[in-house]
Amino acid sequence: MPIVTQTDKRTGITYAYDTTYYWDKEKQQSRSKRVCVGKVGPETGDIVPTRGRAKKGSESTSGKPAKTVKHLLEDLGILGFGKTKFVMGRGFYSEDNINGLYRDHIKFLVGTKLSLKFIRKHLDEVYDDIRMFVNFDESINTYGYTVSAQWEYTQ
Repeated sequence: MPIVTQTDKRTGITYAYDTTYYWDKEKQQSRSKRVCVGKVGPETGDIVPTRGRAKKGSESTSGKPAKTVKHLLEDLGILGFGKTKFVMGRGFYSEDNINGLYRDHIKFLVGTKLSLKFIRKHLDEVYDDIRMFVNFDESINTYGYTVSAQWEYTQ
């Protein structure tokens, strides 16, 4: 089974595929089936294995974004990126996801709904101070205020 490489024009990343050839009787022609085995390292040319996608019926990381972030960090490490911090949108927030990030010691910022009880508590304490001139960033035309909060971590 030969290994074939192909470069993604959008990202410039070269992937390696294990190729299997077979004869399609119906179409009366040779066909091939490819399975991605990894990325080709830009400096060494070595094939760096990738995790692959979960198939139906197998254990998936779906519903486990914190695990996906951990795998992304591993991939970034392989590609030579140093320490990475993440900024995530409101759709990422859940108690399980935040606990997973803490458990894996991943640095992050996450947006949340203002209606959450613990957000509301901290917001009420600083509400009058947020719209002060010292908290206004002219470059992005937005007020900002940082509050340090304790998280009730559970495993």
